[in-house]
Amino acid sequence: MRTSLFAAIFAGIILFMTRSAVAGVGVPDETNEYPNVGVMIIFDFSIPPPLPPISTFCSGVLISEQHFLTAAHCVDWISTVESPVVVVSFDRVVDPFYSSRIPIVDWHMHPDYPPGQWVSPGSSPGIAGLKNDLGILELHPDYDPAAIFGALPARLPSQGLLDRMKREGDLDQADIVNVGYGVVPALIGPPRYAPPDGTRRISTSRFTGLTQDFLKQRMNVSAGDEGGSAQGDSGSPKFLAGDDSRTILAITSWGDPPNRAMNSSVRVDSPEALSFIGGVLNR
Repeated sequence: MRTSLFAAIFAGIILFMTRSAVAGVGVPDETNEYPNVGVMIIFDFSIPPPLPPISTFCSGVLISEQHFLTAAHCVDWISTVESPVVVVSFDRVVDPFYSSRIPIVDWHMHPDYPPGQWVSPGSSPGIAGLKNDLGILELHPDYDPAAIFGALPARLPSQGLLDRMKREGDLDQADIVNVGYGVVPALIGPPRYAPPDGTRRISTSRFTGLTQDFLKQRMNVSAGDEGGSAQGDSGSPKFLAGDDSRTILAITSWGDPPNRAMNSSVRVDSPEALSFIGGVLNR
């Protein structure tokens, strides 16, 4: 997620650079198990000093040597920045100024996504998610994510994969693996903005349901779950626990700020999603 408040942005940069111990979702990816999950950073050099020139950040996943899948509302945010410079990093712990970065040369949103949807569509309990909330960044062709970061593309699912798994009973007791750079605030008091600390984290949460557009899962840290998706996880991928193919099942639309309730992620195996992705990859 993002905030337009300069104070929150400034706090976010301080935490990025000091590695403050904000509560995260799951555990840090210390063994670099998911090197193809990265973070998108939008620099805005129109922001006057002493504020840092960063507008927002989102998570995402490499789907080809040159394409990074994330949320549409993250890509849409670029249009609000006066002088945007967009980069992607796949470092396990990202510092926006010192980490290795790949510049972005172009970006695309799902054609049916309504632009300007930059506010969470719901609040806990039950984030509704946004249909067609899918976007793609094109990485500069002179940079090789495999050589720089060891990042190889994750696999796209076959059409209707989740429907077939649901019919066969493979989802009913399934754990969904969440990988992203989001954080959650301390579970004390009202929900509040939690700036990023730049760390890629892994968690699992239990499958709860499937609709035409969304994969639904429980994420209740206060009840003992590892968690689902929180602020900064917008665009982060969902995998199936134990799936060695690392096939992407869904993409986080909006994380739940307090990480106490439910999560709806945009399915990647739908005809609409695969048509959009294929159209960009085959340009």
